[in-house]
Amino acid sequence: MTSGDWASVEERIAQIQLNAFENMGLSPPDILHEFARRRQEIVRFSAARPGYLGSRIPQTPDWDHYIERNLRKRYNVPTPTPFQDPYLYSYLSDVWGYYRARIYAEDAFASDLVLATAPTGRFNALAIPGTDKNGILIEDGLLHFAREFVKLTSEILYVRAGKNFEVVDPGPALQRRIGAHVLQIDSLIDLTLGYLVDGYITPPKPSDFDLDDQPGGDIHNVIFHGFVVFVLEHELHHLIAEPQGLHVLPSLETSFDAMWQTFEQDVIPHLSTKVDKEVIRSLHAQHQEEILADYRAMNRLLALGRIDHLVWPLLDGGMLFFHMAELIRWVTLKIEDPERLILEQKIDGRWLTISAILHQESHPYPLLRRSGVIARTKAHNVPYAELLIEREKRLIQLFNAIRLRFNQRHQDLPLPQHINRKWRIAEKALFGST
Repeated sequence: MTSGDWASVEERIAQIQLNAFENMGLSPPDILHEFARRRQEIVRFSAARPGYLGSRIPQTPDWDHYIERNLRKRYNVPTPTPFQDPYLYSYLSDVWGYYRARIYAEDAFASDLVLATAPTGRFNALAIPGTDKNGILIEDGLLHFAREFVKLTSEILYVRAGKNFEVVDPGPALQRRIGAHVLQIDSLIDLTLGYLVDGYITPPKPSDFDLDDQPGGDIHNVIFHGFVVFVLEHELHHLIAEPQGLHVLPSLETSFDAMWQTFEQDVIPHLSTKVDKEVIRSLHAQHQEEILADYRAMNRLLALGRIDHLVWPLLDGGMLFFHMAELIRWVTLKIEDPERLILEQKIDGRWLTISAILHQESHPYPLLRRSGVIARTKAHNVPYAELLIEREKRLIQLFNAIRLRFNQRHQDLPLPQHINRKWRIAEKALFGST
């Protein structure tokens, strides 16, 4: 399917949204009923917590010009399609408006971007090219899941120091912090299982870290915005840099030749089906392009962090994307294919790269993506790489603790038998006939 098949990018997004919802068993009236139900949840929540999102970020005095803190008003914003959740659209538009003003100024391309959500069953977003404007479609449960996940992890990774926050150092200090927050670790596990099984996370609820009306009280908001900006910037690479050739895939042929040699010697002799070299070459290039998009997105986060003096929490948001995606995949394999998980834990990065291509994954595995970003950053910006590595030490320690606790809990407790049907939707079912 090409963008020329549609009158507008909004029309194309609307069709993808409808396809995704119908895969979930929801008709157009069902979709509108679901949006109305979610709106009532927000109304009740707002009545119970009128001060929610009342805190301020001192380093960004114009924040309130862009971010609507009255949750009810989020439903007063016109949406680009009939099948768009107003709450999610309003929030995405606010964050993008703030970020666009800080980074892109009057760039027409960034101003014409159409943002949307749908139950795509992919822990990422989709770049939707158009003729007059472009769109980005995000998995609809991803935002609520990420926000709740970030809220819980920020309680462990940061500690209040007066009116500000300090980073908890990796090692013994973070281990003590993890040990004191077992309830939060359990909540992270429950949140992940709920997202995979139910396919959706209810709108955010308050936590003890919602320090209403206290300066700097919403450090988790900054981290979450870093997560959202990373996802959007990754797709912008596909919409801007990739089509215009404003990128370079270094040593692509060299890396492919080395991988193909392994294929010929150690993989093809054990396969019962023929392997098309050009298909493998195409998938290899596609995976390298995804890592380049990740690298570009992390660099944009660094630029925003320098402007707002919020480098550390914004980078945490970007790196958390990889770790959360990796956890989602780890739990999915635990439930659906434990033998494959055991096998993957025994092989190195080279074989994981080959595995992702053999399974015709659209992206490299999350572990490979974050490793690729750090490796590329080391080659081009050593000081920045050191910052990312510091982020990594803390996140690796935290997520190892989450997996350890998960295994301890489920020695006796049974795992769910299946994940939600949304995670199985094929790409051709999302986009329709091609």
